Amino acid sequence: MVDTATEENVQSARQAFDLPAPVYLCLGNHDMRPPDALRTWLAEAPGFFVNDRPSFSIARDDCVLHVMPTQWNATPYFWDKAMDPHFLAEQMETTRAAIEERPEAIHILCTHSPVMGVPTEQTGFPAAYHDPGEAFRQTVFDLVKSNPRALCVLSAHTHINSHVEENGVHFVTASAFVETPFEFKLIDVTPERMRLSTISLAALLDFAPRYDDSRRYVQGREQDRAFEVTL
Repeated sequence: MVDTATEENVQSARQAFDLPAPVYLCLGNHDMRPPDALRTWLAEAPGFFVNDRPSFSIARDDCVLHVMPTQWNATPYFWDKAMDPHFLAEQMETTRAAIEERPEAIHILCTHSPVMGVPTEQTGFPAAYHDPGEAFRQTVFDLVKSNPRALCVLSAHTHINSHVEENGVHFVTASAFVETPFEFKLIDVTPERMRLSTISLAALLDFAPRYDDSRRYVQGREQDRAFEVTL
């Protein structure tokens, strides 16, 4: 949400996202600097979290969203260029308990680091882009396999729309909302299905954004931008 979590930036973020709908934040790596970033978020924008906790679950009738910020080094909730994605033991325990508490609901996990690298078929690169490594991937696999209705893992970090399905779980990353063409994800959940779509705001702008066609892979293929799961 911000480049650096200064008091001024966090206050600006709170004002910018004062919307007629609930807004929650899954802290990204830039949101976690400087070292006292978490203290600043909780002091200046507590409404982005639940019960003053940066890792939390939001339960609704048909689904439960679990917010688990990625940790990046040995200091919890602090990023200083290190890229060792993992979770704290407390995050794992509370999220697993929350998943097991609602076996009938659809579960969506939201974190910052991608679980899968962006496929080579999408980018044309020689290897998967921004692959987080097998250790982090296996940690997430172990968490979501506890419930067959844990259907989706949402991530960011890459600024790329991607979608990989593995054992019935949909691993999704999103492009950056503040970059051309200014897109966001809409996830519609009912007891019978989950539908994801990608919506662009470019046509509503009062200026003509520039677009780098050589990086069109960022917006993803159709399968990266929309899908539906029927239960």
